[in-house]
Amino acid sequence: MKTTRTNKVLLLTTANIGMGIIHVLTVPFLVRYMSVVDYGIYGQGLLITTSVASFFYLGLSSVIYIFYSRNETLGASIFKTSISICFISGMLATLTVFLVSDLVSVHFDNPQLSYLLKIYCACLLFDIPFSVVYATLINYGLIKRAVISNFLPAVLRIVLLFVAIHVFYSLTTIFVLLLAWSVVHFVFAFLLLPKEVLQPSRFDPDLARRMLKIGIPYAISGLFSYLFLTSDEVMVSLMSSVRNYAYYHAGAIFIPFVANVYASIATVLLPELSSLYAESKLRTIVDLKRRAILTTAALVYPGVIFILIFSTPIITAYLTSKYEQSVPVFFVYNLLILLKINEFSDILLVASRTKRISLVVFSCLLLNIILNYFLIKEIGIVGSAIATVISGTVQIAVLLYLSCKTLECRILEYFDVKRITLIALASAIAPASLYSILPISGNIFVLFLQGVVCLCISYYILIKTRLLDIEVIRPITRQIPYLNGLTNRLFPSAK
Repeated sequence: MKTTRTNKVLLLTTANIGMGIIHVLTVPFLVRYMSVVDYGIYGQGLLITTSVASFFYLGLSSVIYIFYSRNETLGASIFKTSISICFISGMLATLTVFLVSDLVSVHFDNPQLSYLLKIYCACLLFDIPFSVVYATLINYGLIKRAVISNFLPAVLRIVLLFVAIHVFYSLTTIFVLLLAWSVVHFVFAFLLLPKEVLQPSRFDPDLARRMLKIGIPYAISGLFSYLFLTSDEVMVSLMSSVRNYAYYHAGAIFIPFVANVYASIATVLLPELSSLYAESKLRTIVDLKRRAILTTAALVYPGVIFILIFSTPIITAYLTSKYEQSVPVFFVYNLLILLKINEFSDILLVASRTKRISLVVFSCLLLNIILNYFLIKEIGIVGSAIATVISGTVQIAVLLYLSCKTLECRILEYFDVKRITLIALASAIAPASLYSILPISGNIFVLFLQGVVCLCISYYILIKTRLLDIEVIRPITRQIPYLNGLTNRLFPSAK
């Protein structure tokens, strides 16, 4: 099972990194060929639709794993019931965005936003059902199909953005083509579903009721979670100009590759956690989560810490000098990612304690809004990033405590603070030394070379000090003959 799980994580992570590369290439394209104001309007359009969608997903993309694992009914019935709920929910979400578009446009002082939202809101008719299709592919172990369902449409999305900007240079065209993309994305994924879930079946009202009983509280927590992540952008939009929002939006992004690793591990583990909890194997869950957290930290900290230390030249080279105001936002915002090395709500989810998640996230959302209000007034858009980091840390701490209480274990059994600190310190040695010794270069190729050198040194230190198990990366090195031979020479015990 370990090998299977590792391979799934690696496959999904590799694909998600590919998605991250696409995103990394898309952002500088947008900021270079769109004005700062147009980029701000584009960001606000996505912000509103995704904020509304965060509730109308109804948590079904996560809850469905619980019902599949319990085998309470046939897979086809589970799928048909959940996808039917999602289509209805998508209609309600579309109507909601349409109705609030004028109000949002007024409060954001952005007249163009109302018209664009009325066009783009229809994407929710397809984006919300897609979440259940994707979860079903993952549940049935069809990782390659799940990867294909995301990756190929992502390439198409870039092509459509390129056409909209270079051929039409029109915000309206951008949102029309993104709507068309959502349709293609859903249809393509649906065609990849296994035959088992497409068998004739009926909509089960009782199953729908039980799904919604668990899903709605989780959806509320999902809404609060998303609003928590975006409340800073909303507050900046309300309290500042569209231009300042564009600066904040460009900087307030988690390092993409790191988010991909976290998401891949969480996605693969959730079905297994559901099964283990159903069998009351709490100690197994604790051990599994502890290893996953430590492995995730060891894999991502070297890259995260390098990017944080070199954030000024990296962001300036990435977004151009006209987005220099985004640099401090990026640095502060990504401090939180050092703690987000785990999905801290998954244990409460599989234990069907979603109301507790909602309460915690809502409380931290209120804290974030209050801190945003005062800190934006005092120090501008950087204050919003500081507020997010403070309230995010509080949320993580409370969810960690509740998870350990559910699993009947001590916090240090679940979250090894000492070992994680050692991983962070070991990961900082190379980039901190390089930053202090060599002159800072704004050349993207020099920065890339420095990053590769720092990563190699950091991983060597982590493996030699046994903070990272070489066998974790063995499935990757085996695919590259030279790298596999080098690994065997450096770490002969891994043969």
